[in-house]
Amino acid sequence: MDDPDSDLTLLAAFFHSAHYHLWQALRLAESAGDAGGAEWENIMVLIFAHPLRLEDLAVTERTTPELVARSLAELRRRGLADEAKDGRWRATPNARELVERRRATRVEKLTAGLKQLSRDEVESLSRATHAIERLARAVAG
Repeated sequence: MDDPDSDLTLLAAFFHSAHYHLWQALRLAESAGDAGGAEWENIMVLIFAHPLRLEDLAVTERTTPELVARSLAELRRRGLADEAKDGRWRATPNARELVERRRATRVEKLTAGLKQLSRDEVESLSRATHAIERLARAVAG
């Protein structure tokens, strides 16, 4: 192709599609009974952004306090989040264990997939991983 922007747009579209398919395949490996959707996003924020008030969590997740309240109630029911006396919500040790378990499952599945690739493909992915991390930082701003 002669147009560099067109080349980058095509690469971005292919990358997006590949990312989506890989993510979907990894999600299938996760337990159906675990937290999902909005609950999962809230757990991740509470673990990595630390304790937050419901209103701050809604702003972070770009949603309404009502939706976050429902999600937090479900997380509390499952023993994955609790509210401190100061009104801030925290992920419980059970939530942290769930995150680690899911991560381990995904890493195991990815490892099995990598074993099916050629040495050259694995080396290409290894080199690309560093560029993907830089891309993530660039996209995040």
